[in-house]
Amino acid sequence: RERATEVELTVEDVVPLEKVAARPVLGVDVLLNGSASQTVLLKLKDVLIEHPGDVPVTLKLKVDDRTFHISAKESYKVQLCPELKADIEKLLGQGTVQERRPSPAA
Repeated sequence: RERATEVELTVEDVVPLEKVAARPVLGVDVLLNGSASQTVLLKLKDVLIEHPGDVPVTLKLKVDDRTFHISAKESYKVQLCPELKADIEKLLGQGTVQERRPSPAA
């Protein structure tokens, strides 16, 4: 709520940052738009292969007003690390990597 120059927030749940970071990563979503070229997709494949791990990858392909979720093969599971995120965002743009974690209540 806003009153003159003051802002009031109502919070339902507060989770310390260290607890959020401690929750396991369920997966990584990579956001793609429909204009991603074959060359870009092949480079993305190489980036995923360079960071092998046990975190599944889902490609979220946005075409017009629809989003398609494509689960990558088991062989493309990754180790989530800052370098992976940086490599993907260098290729696809800022904000194209999203971590999936369980909700705080889970």
